[in-house]
Amino acid sequence: MLDRGGADGSADRIVALCIRIDGYLILGFSAPGGPRVNDQQFFAQDLAEVLITRVTRPLYRSLIEVWDDKPYPERVDVEVLQTLQRVPGWRPGPAVMRALRLSGTKQGAPIAGEPMAKMAFEDGTDGD
Repeated sequence: MLDRGGADGSADRIVALCIRIDGYLILGFSAPGGPRVNDQQFFAQDLAEVLITRVTRPLYRSLIEVWDDKPYPERVDVEVLQTLQRVPGWRPGPAVMRALRLSGTKQGAPIAGEPMAKMAFEDGTDGD
């Protein structure tokens, strides 16, 4: 459930409800210091893995178990377009890194990002 930090009208839920087919989700994994550090410390880290995905089905509910720890009835379906390993924090740029850090402090809740952030991974420049 997207109840991290608010009721159904929370910012997390509003962002989740705005996810549309053909939109992009950027998922980052395993920053050594974790997300609970200041921006500068987080930006200086490498992400172990980054997935660039395209949404194939917007937010929906399902009772099918995905992970063992607890039910996650609300989800989106995505197609993985690109998997990047050991991504330096400068590559996605401050806006993307800030969104990934904030998402990480909210158990992966979606954070609205810059519309052109995906370009940072295509041409190697930063996202700002």
